[in-house]
Amino acid sequence: MAFEPPVGAMPSAVYASWGQRFVAWLLDSIIVWGPVWAASSAVALAVEDGASGIALFILLAVLAPLYYAFFHAGERGQTLGKRAIGIAVRNKKTLDRISLWRALARAYIVWVFWAMSWSVIPLILDSLWPLWDAKHQAWHDKVAASVVVRV
Repeated sequence: MAFEPPVGAMPSAVYASWGQRFVAWLLDSIIVWGPVWAASSAVALAVEDGASGIALFILLAVLAPLYYAFFHAGERGQTLGKRAIGIAVRNKKTLDRISLWRALARAYIVWVFWAMSWSVIPLILDSLWPLWDAKHQAWHDKVAASVVVRV
């Protein structure tokens, strides 16, 4: 017989460390940005028009957060990088998977930080915030009311 917590009891979680999150991000970056860079470079070389490559890069950069959103809202709550490391994104209160809307908000707020390249401070703070946060949440986790946990 499996243990079931009492009704109304809050499930417990072991939050993913900053290092686990970083390695998962690095793996996902290779999976997502490697092909984006290769495709935009190939288009730029084939057309001999740097603007075409830049346009493709921007298009894919806008669409790339969908990779994160769809995987985070999926049944496992894991991107390929998170799955390899054994961590997943969950709803902060229930520890269930997050909705697609929350996953989209979570993914696109990171994109907003990247787009604010004139000031890298928000991106740096978002990236480093889990180091001192009690639940190891980044700012984009707080916006989406999500946490990253070990599974």
